[in-house]
Amino acid sequence: LLKILGKTKLEFGDILTNWQGINDCYFHCFTRHGLKKAVEMAGLKIIEEGEFSLGKKKSKNSNFYLVAQKQTKNT
Repeated sequence: LLKILGKTKLEFGDILTNWQGINDCYFHCFTRHGLKKAVEMAGLKIIEEGEFSLGKKKSKNSNFYLVAQKQTKNT
């Protein structure tokens, strides 16, 4: 809401939270699409992607990951 009202410089997905004794630690929560786009825009090639959660079932709190590598002239 603060972003829509122009009252914060944080972008959508940005959060400040306390973490391991650090106040206002900055995190950015990517969407799957946003993370893939950022990795590709950095010139990296995605070689694996997946999803994991702490429980046996996938939930809205599951996480996704990408494994990427720097592209060489031959890839």
